[in-house]
Amino acid sequence: MANRFALLLVLSVLLAAGLAAEPISPRLGLKSGDRFAYRESLEGGGTVTRHTADGEVKLPLKFRATSRREFLVAEGAGDRFLVTARCTATDATLTLADQSYRQQRPWRGFELVATPAGAVLDAVVLPPDEDPEQAEPMPLDLDVGELLVMMALGWLPPESLEPGATWAAPADDKAPFRVRGRLAAGRGATGEAVWSTRLEATIPERVGPAPEVRAGGTLTGDFEVRFGLEPGRVIEAGGPLDLRLRFRRPESDTELATVALHLAARVVLDTGRRADAGA
Repeated sequence: MANRFALLLVLSVLLAAGLAAEPISPRLGLKSGDRFAYRESLEGGGTVTRHTADGEVKLPLKFRATSRREFLVAEGAGDRFLVTARCTATDATLTLADQSYRQQRPWRGFELVATPAGAVLDAVVLPPDEDPEQAEPMPLDLDVGELLVMMALGWLPPESLEPGATWAAPADDKAPFRVRGRLAAGRGATGEAVWSTRLEATIPERVGPAPEVRAGGTLTGDFEVRFGLEPGRVIEAGGPLDLRLRFRRPESDTELATVALHLAARVVLDTGRRADAGA
């Protein structure tokens, strides 16, 4: 009896090992008319360093934001789909030293040409639903909508991989993230795949809090992604995010301030309410 039990145990271990090593090829489930949504969150803190004639002044900074982003597959077939990603609600609070700022204007939305493999072939920023001049500005623009959209798309492996395999994807002008990934687990009883991603990106300079100021920087993050293989959706993705910004006057290249932020970023598939269920 003991020998039979031992044999069954060995066979079950071998069978489990064989299933774990099965190559998988995660792909987004996209079809025209699809609607789905994600809850997004950013939270953390850091330091703002102001550079003055008298030296450096360091100020503590805290930031917390939640939002909900709706995705609509407007049209497409095969390997090209037009997808819009709009925030329908955003609540952001920034505390700089002893002063707090709150903003509820939705973050930037995007129109993407995406593939089931998760590649972004084209991307444009959608015009805001309201005049941004009518919204109370924050001292820092911490809208990282591009990152949150790409987290929802999953940074998928480019080909079929076995658990333990790695891949890399270079940045381009449509998706400016350099990504390295490792597939941790595939399929199994839950029908999910899990992988980790390490990303790095350069944030291009854009107009800062004043017209004569430019702001740019770098972004790095380490995220774990849970992906549902049957629906073809990211179930959840999140992890630590480091954001560094530099503010300067371009005509003299004078550095005005630097920002170092350590945040936790997360997106979760919103299954409690369908995106097309109305307000």
